Amino acid sequence: MHDCWSKCRFGRVKGMLTLIAAVAFGNLIPAESQAASADNNPARNLFAQQCQKCHSGTKPKGDFQIESLTQDFADRKNREQWLTVLEQLKTGEMPPKEKPRPSAQEVQAAVKWISERAGAAELARRATGGRVVLRRLNRAEYANTVRDLLGVEVDLTDLLPLDTSTSGFDKSAEALHTSSYLMRSYLDAADRVLNEAIANQPQPWLLKKRFDIREERSFKPTGSVYRHVDDGVAIFAAWESANIRVTMWNFRSHVRGKYRFRISGYGFQSEGKPINFRVTTGTLKEVTEERLIDYFAVPADKPTVIEFTEQLEPENRIRILAEGLPALPPVVEKIGADNYKGPGLVIQWVDVEGPLMTSWPPPSHKAIFGDLKQAVVPSPTDSKRLEVVSSQPLVDAERILRDFARRPFRRTVTDEDIRPFLA
Repeated sequence: MHDCWSKCRFGRVKGMLTLIAAVAFGNLIPAESQAASADNNPARNLFAQQCQKCHSGTKPKGDFQIESLTQDFADRKNREQWLTVLEQLKTGEMPPKEKPRPSAQEVQAAVKWISERAGAAELARRATGGRVVLRRLNRAEYANTVRDLLGVEVDLTDLLPLDTSTSGFDKSAEALHTSSYLMRSYLDAADRVLNEAIANQPQPWLLKKRFDIREERSFKPTGSVYRHVDDGVAIFAAWESANIRVTMWNFRSHVRGKYRFRISGYGFQSEGKPINFRVTTGTLKEVTEERLIDYFAVPADKPTVIEFTEQLEPENRIRILAEGLPALPPVVEKIGADNYKGPGLVIQWVDVEGPLMTSWPPPSHKAIFGDLKQAVVPSPTDSKRLEVVSSQPLVDAERILRDFARRPFRRTVTDEDIRPFLA
């Protein structure tokens, strides 16, 4: 039903006009059937009295003609318009508050009349056309949804398991089971996402530093596959199984966020051919705590800067691994890196800037709380913890919940919808 609601939502004016339009139901019935239906149509008089004047003729308000609605609830477009009418009758947005108000009994009768016919039409459609089985979001859909709702990107792969594929698809309802354990994982994921979206800490400091690759302790100046040159370090081989790879131990992300990297390098002794390398990130404590950022290439003998921006979790580092070099480490070590004549990759320096922020509190925080002020409310573990404060907490809480709920619900939110959350 959410899809139906989202498709039939109009802007505030058009939505209101749709309701008003429906309200002129007296003119929506063909002339030959009006008399027969007048007695059993409690909406007819209400609609005619409230909306006929504004939404008929050559210049109806909001460019909405009430004659566009019919009693054919089997027609999907017509039914969706009626559902918009129903929604706005329930919320009290229609008729407009500055106009004479119908009695509660009249509104309830109209609501019941529309609900019964729309419901019967939907049941008939399902009986003949089938329906999609209700299922939970898979991991990718959940991550996309929270990003769209809150404007944050958070790695949830350690909390939410990879979804089972059925016939090549990971969105099959029969495979998307929900257990108590998985529900706990989704709640933990929601906590992590909200912790990222809501600013409960002072603005984090900005790291902006150039790391000289020759100062990294993962490079051994002699007796290895590395050679210190005038402007950097030449890498002649990589061997992950023997942990022969370049890890930037001097850098770590201090908070979650986007970081900008600029890596300067070039192909060395490569006879004019470019040299490829890849960059990975993670805590790097275990194999499962490392992921690929991307593959890159630099030309021979021409220092070139590779720039990219990546979302990092706290305590993340990066690794640089040369790709496609012909020699294995034992060969280079036997000859000696200082004497080796084969191709290699020179890395000169790595610039890191982050976390990148356009404002503070971040847009995700403002999207929830608006301009509400913050104050220091110490917790047992954090003496500088910030909390949103309000002189009218219930009023502001209802406004925040109502504004936010409209986005995931994809429709107008009623008092009944908000009540359990506000409680």
